[in-house]
Amino acid sequence: GDLLITKDGAIRGRCAVVETRSRFCISQAVALIRPNRSAVIPEYLWGYIVSDRIQRKIMDMDQGVAMPHLQITELAKFPVLHPPFELQREFARRVTAVEKLKSAQRASLEELDALFASLQHCAFRGEL
Repeated sequence: GDLLITKDGAIRGRCAVVETRSRFCISQAVALIRPNRSAVIPEYLWGYIVSDRIQRKIMDMDQGVAMPHLQITELAKFPVLHPPFELQREFARRVTAVEKLKSAQRASLEELDALFASLQHCAFRGEL
């Protein structure tokens, strides 16, 4: 339920929800956000951070000249809208449903790619 957000370079502002309980290391170019679960659902906070409006604000918070950098202290002051928990839960349910659909679509695409590769193989061997 923690979030990771990139702080450095062209990909600053990218965000992901941690979905493992295993121990792991993070780079100094990544910030760990531990949401206050009494105020916000992690999946909602992720959706809020990756929204176009918030991503533009993150880009405007740049520090550094050679490599754009997002300061943790500035990120900590960042205001977050807190809709009622039921709306946050509904958002999280919908995000989960969309992610499942995307995963199924990726699996279908991989299967189609494999079938097409097999068809090409047969065609180039003169078996069609």
